[in-house]
Amino acid sequence: MGLLGKLFGGKRKSTLEDDRFGTIHLLRHNRGNSVWAGKWDMEDGTLEFFVQGDEQAPFEEALAKLEGIITESALLNDSRTAVVETLRNAEPAYPVSRFDQDMQLAGIHVKTNEDFAITYKQRHDPFYLFNAHFENGQVTDVSIDSKRRPGREQCSFS
Repeated sequence: MGLLGKLFGGKRKSTLEDDRFGTIHLLRHNRGNSVWAGKWDMEDGTLEFFVQGDEQAPFEEALAKLEGIITESALLNDSRTAVVETLRNAEPAYPVSRFDQDMQLAGIHVKTNEDFAITYKQRHDPFYLFNAHFENGQVTDVSIDSKRRPGREQCSFS
């Protein structure tokens, strides 16, 4: 390991295999707070996910919530509706029927069982990310982030 590797590399980050979601790796660990990340292949593309945990593994309740979000269409519908409303702020006549042509589910970040975000990305230029934030099972806000280039998807969760 070179000098910079010794200074900044530290130890290798943990990786584990989950039966439902495949390979999950420790993205960030800070004073007992850990964020685990993975990618899950869906028929419409790859879904990036981020879940809370500790240094050893993601919290099982966070993985269960992630699975629930993916399988529970009501939460995905609520997030879609919130993003469509945001799009209609810019283009009042935006048709709901165009959503699947314009947008793709890109990521989910589970902070707690009741605090999570669902991200959609635009399929075409200008490639914005639309993050529907949930608290207590309800959409509270939609934030919009820009991406620099297509192909470099990254959900902007804190």
